[in-house]
Amino acid sequence: MQSHFTTSETSAGYTITAKVTLINRDLMIVVTGGDFDHIGTITTIASNMQLQTIRFPSHDGRLHQDHYISERIASGLKEILPGNCVVSAGVHVNQISKHQIAVAVPMAVKLVQQIKDWLQHQPLPTAQPQYYQGAQHPQ
Repeated sequence: MQSHFTTSETSAGYTITAKVTLINRDLMIVVTGGDFDHIGTITTIASNMQLQTIRFPSHDGRLHQDHYISERIASGLKEILPGNCVVSAGVHVNQISKHQIAVAVPMAVKLVQQIKDWLQHQPLPTAQPQYYQGAQHPQ
């Protein structure tokens, strides 16, 4: 079962878009925007684990700063996660201003609320995966 949801926030002359896919009980969220979409960071979280982030190098060799967005979204969803969550973020605004940097996190917070509202109306599967028990092994 997969359900999809897309939402956006615009401020200070640019837009951040979150494309959310519910995969069984897990969430995959791809956040892009500005002038150049990319994969800058990957943040993972589940209700019973700590947030973890990988930051990729940018085209000029510095590490991407998109973790401010991906971590805010992941941590904002932790309390209601039905399973695991992966957030990829890559937002680049050419010649970004300090004001444009400052509005990125508030836009991410608004995206979190929109994702929460959507997720609360999604039917979640009740069936659980089956695993081998004890000495059982694949035949």
